[in-house]
Amino acid sequence: MTDELKKETNEVVAETAAPTFSPNLDIIEKKEAFLVLADVPGAVAEGIEVSVENDVLKLRAKVTAPETAIKVSERVAVEKIDARLKDGVLTITLPKREEAKPRQILVRAA
Repeated sequence: MTDELKKETNEVVAETAAPTFSPNLDIIEKKEAFLVLADVPGAVAEGIEVSVENDVLKLRAKVTAPETAIKVSERVAVEKIDARLKDGVLTITLPKREEAKPRQILVRAA
C-alpha cells in the first residue's frame, strides 16, 4: 500500500497485522464503497473467516489463530459488507452509508 493511499484512507481504516496471517493489503476508496484487497494465494473460501465486531473488520485463516484487523469507519454500511475470493485475491467491499456518499448540490439563482 502506498504512503499516499494510506494518507487518503487514514480517517477510514487503520490496519494492524498479526505475524502468522498477514496478507498484503490494498485499500481503495471508490465513490460508492471502500475495497480491501488481500493477497491469499492458494486459499479457498472455506478456509478464510471475515467478520466485523465493534467497528473492526477481521480476516482470519481458519488453520491459524492470529488474524488481521482493520478499523472500519462509521461511514461504512456494516450490514452490507461483502467478501469474495477469486484467483488468490480476497476482495472485501465495504459500501458507504448513503449519508457518507458524495452528492451534488443544486445551485439556484437567487
